[in-house]
Amino acid sequence: MARLFILFLLPLHVINAQFADDFSDGDFTSNPEWTGLTSRFRIDPQRESLQLNAPAEPGAAWLFTSSAAIEEASWQFNFRFGFNPSSSNYAEVFLASDSNSPENISIAYYLVIGTTADNISLWERRGGRNTRLIEGQHKRIDFNVVEAAIRVTREKGGKFILEVKLEDEWIEEGRTLESQGFSSEWFGVVCRYTATRSTLFWFDDFVVTGEPFRDTIPIVVENFIPVNRYKIEVDFNKPIETLHFAPQNFVAHPGNKIPESITPGSHSNSIELHFPTGIPVDGGPNLHISSISDLNNNIINDTTIFYEYEPASIQSFMMTSPKQAKLCINKPLDADLNAVSFHWSTSGPALQNLELDGNSCLLLTFSEALPDGETLEIFVYNLLSHNGDTIYSGSYTLLYYLTKRNDIVITEIMNNPSPVVHLPDSEYIELYNRGDFPIELNDFRVTVGSRTGRLSSRLIFPGEYLLLVPSTRVQFWEDIPNKMAVTSWPLLPVTGGQIVLTDKYNRVITSVQYSRDMGEAGYKQNGGWALEVKDPDNLSFGFENWDFSVHPDGGTPGEENSVNQKLADNEMSEITGLYLLSDSCIAIEYSKPMEPNHLISTDNLMITPPMAVGLDSIYQEPLFLRETHICFLGKIPALQEFEVGFLNAPVDLSGNQLQQTAGIRFGLPVAANPNDIVINELLYDPPTGGQDFVELYNRSERIIDISSLYSARDNAEGIPDRLIRLDNKRRPFFPGEYLVFTADREWLVNYYQVKNPLNIREVSNLPNYVNDGGVVYLTNVQGEPIDRFDYHPRFHFALLTSTKGVSLERINTEIPANDASNWHSASANDGYATPGRKNSQAVTQTENTPKSRIHLEPEIFIPNQNGMDDYLLIHYAFDEPGYTCSITIYNRAGHPVRHLVNNQLAGTNGFYKWDGTNDNGRLCNTGIYIVAIRYFNLQGKVTAEKKTVVLGAGR
Repeated sequence: MARLFILFLLPLHVINAQFADDFSDGDFTSNPEWTGLTSRFRIDPQRESLQLNAPAEPGAAWLFTSSAAIEEASWQFNFRFGFNPSSSNYAEVFLASDSNSPENISIAYYLVIGTTADNISLWERRGGRNTRLIEGQHKRIDFNVVEAAIRVTREKGGKFILEVKLEDEWIEEGRTLESQGFSSEWFGVVCRYTATRSTLFWFDDFVVTGEPFRDTIPIVVENFIPVNRYKIEVDFNKPIETLHFAPQNFVAHPGNKIPESITPGSHSNSIELHFPTGIPVDGGPNLHISSISDLNNNIINDTTIFYEYEPASIQSFMMTSPKQAKLCINKPLDADLNAVSFHWSTSGPALQNLELDGNSCLLLTFSEALPDGETLEIFVYNLLSHNGDTIYSGSYTLLYYLTKRNDIVITEIMNNPSPVVHLPDSEYIELYNRGDFPIELNDFRVTVGSRTGRLSSRLIFPGEYLLLVPSTRVQFWEDIPNKMAVTSWPLLPVTGGQIVLTDKYNRVITSVQYSRDMGEAGYKQNGGWALEVKDPDNLSFGFENWDFSVHPDGGTPGEENSVNQKLADNEMSEITGLYLLSDSCIAIEYSKPMEPNHLISTDNLMITPPMAVGLDSIYQEPLFLRETHICFLGKIPALQEFEVGFLNAPVDLSGNQLQQTAGIRFGLPVAANPNDIVINELLYDPPTGGQDFVELYNRSERIIDISSLYSARDNAEGIPDRLIRLDNKRRPFFPGEYLVFTADREWLVNYYQVKNPLNIREVSNLPNYVNDGGVVYLTNVQGEPIDRFDYHPRFHFALLTSTKGVSLERINTEIPANDASNWHSASANDGYATPGRKNSQAVTQTENTPKSRIHLEPEIFIPNQNGMDDYLLIHYAFDEPGYTCSITIYNRAGHPVRHLVNNQLAGTNGFYKWDGTNDNGRLCNTGIYIVAIRYFNLQGKVTAEKKTVVLGAGR
């Protein structure tokens, strides 16, 4: 029969809490009584065990017996499966449950033995939800026949331990803490089976000990939430209606603050502590809880909870336009704004409108604009966050400041980060606030070429550097806190480009034209080194204010530049050119950016002679401030020259006055006809470090458009090679004016001491003219010739030891360029070149009109290259074409020394040149020489003349 332990010594509730049954009496209907689907079970007479004996069909069968054991309890039994468990054949053992019918059980602790994991697991069911507490070792009972013992214990406080014994030793499957507990009524087994397994479940030796449920669970804090600046919610593991507490049980530190009141919280296990003066938020804030008990006299252990709480506060409060401000806090705002008010400390415009902007910002619209650059103090009242925090009333400073030109400047550029030195492989642009006010960058834009990146909201403070980086590379800049990721990053060309920063009103704030040539020549130009500004306050933006970084990392992103120094801008600005924007508008160009103030105005403009059409407008070109655009009410009159200047000299951005000795000419230019413009001087063999140059002369009476002129050299087929446009802008070329074109303007101006740099124009891709001789072409866009010069080294003075740095000068612009006698080396006295001015060897036809057919000039010449009478000109003038000339030079002894011309067809007028050398190229001795000229016409009439000339000695 079933064995009962200490039955007569225990009270009734303990009797119900424990039992034992080994089924040795052959009966399971009494002592103890098992209820359920009894017809599907029997006592196996051979094993003296409880056996499933169900019909051979899939199903479930169960037996339950009364049991209240749950506190300090133990459940132990043996089982046998005559099969390998599966998801269709397994058992559930309910250790403690509230019902003896499986489908009605709402709360239970139970074992699952088997299923596909072939393990033993402990589960909890509460409110129809099953939660696994302990997952046993997989494959633990993966046998064709399973025999084992199971023991589960639940210690005081709710600690479960699950053990299994397959042979001689107990093996722990796991342990867990589940402290809630409940009042148990039943213990039972449930078999789930298929048709072939309906008799293969056995159970035996059930031993259940323990006491009925009583609350022995300590009180603990399960959750803690600072709801707002004045309220804390505390969640316990038990309903608050079962707890004894008072305000003095809760003390907030620092400050020893006790809540003024306690109210129920958001659910049955929570309370809210109210602190009208606010909870501590600084100095390691914490809440100490003590001496709280429950109905079973469980007392909470003294508990100190440290917390962090950031009260709602204004993160930003700034003007976004002259009449609108934006206030943002660090938390969502309360949507009810009816009680919110704003008051100025002294006076200010009335608040016209207040509205939410997102969930944490407000837009304030005022009735009038705030004064530019003036600060006003404002107070905020009754502004709440969504969680109930009140916002500090202030005061707060509001300032509307419209960003001025160059308040922010570009101080560092990394346009070619590869090869990497020590910085990330990323382009960047560094900004610097050199002004006196913080500037909001929201909706500012940075443009390079045709691409624009938009800046996000951020203040850049006076004296602060800010690094702009591509958003796709921002992860490489973690060590730089003062950075901004820019989407749609405008790529920075390696060789150079233009960077323009504009504000949200599309006004240019700063701009820079950069080039790798801004830094010292050498390896740094190949990449990896940033270009840095030397002096951010030097607003000339010239190349001399930039250089490559000298920092070993390759740059100084986000901090003061490694080349930082004081570089005062004291240089006067100059007018560098003028071109036409249209038939009615001109542009004056400067060497430096000019201040766009009242001096750039119609009142300060002077045009002579007065024009028939009036002035329409005058303004500074906004990107770089290096041009003044002047427009008239009508077309500029044709065939007239004008001069434009200023009554009072404008100033550059540093306050330096424009160097203005005279105005600059302008007129309406036209395209050139052949020989309107002639090639007047050529340097094809420049000194080391120099560049070729070509000088043009306007011999016409018309103002010529320089943009209609093209230069070229000859190719292998003897025709013009690639045409190079001499200027992309429509510039006037005035009658009698000299213009020089070279690839290096600065070098040429300095080397030859050019007094009028306006006449020197730089053309980066000007043809390179070889030293052995070639052709200089001047054409229009169709390649049609305007002038042509077939040059050769023999055109130089024969006694020159070197042609390096010596230009060939045209003697007479009225005589064709390809007359070899019309060219001579520039004089030594003039530095061997005269770019931009009259040639040192120039002679005009009007100055040398022959009084007879043959005329020598000068009577005495000294070939010493001093620019005065360096050669003899043998002028001729015939009354009809077709004359053929021969010229021989004899010394005083009558011996021929130079056969100058032999039966050469002459024009109607012109000249031949003798440079004082003999037929061997040596300079003749000083003395008197006879020039014998023999010429004849088409009718065969021969004429011979002799003239004398003196070859003098130079000093």
